[in-house]
Amino acid sequence: MSQVNTIRPTELPSIGIARIVGPIDIDHARKTRRMLLASLANQDNLLVDMSGVTAIDSAGVASLVEAHNTARRNGKAFALFHVNYPVMKVLKLARLDQAFTILSGAPGVRII
Repeated sequence: MSQVNTIRPTELPSIGIARIVGPIDIDHARKTRRMLLASLANQDNLLVDMSGVTAIDSAGVASLVEAHNTARRNGKAFALFHVNYPVMKVLKLARLDQAFTILSGAPGVRII
């Protein structure tokens, strides 16, 4: 089951980190989307740790796109980091690697 845990780093209080664990697929995309949108509502900016994502399908991609578009519409930053190869492959296939900000890590952010 996919889960999103939001952590507020003490060093950068305006940035939230959401860690997704498990698949973002047709069975879990709705919950992931709701949790990402809730995280965006409570944070000025959101970094999404994708290191725990085991699989993604078109429903999962749509959840990320909706969160990304919501952030842009509200003048907030939205970025993915620690995107593993299988997930990156799907994002590249959809050419979303050009639309999303994708970081190799979250520099300067210490998760407590």
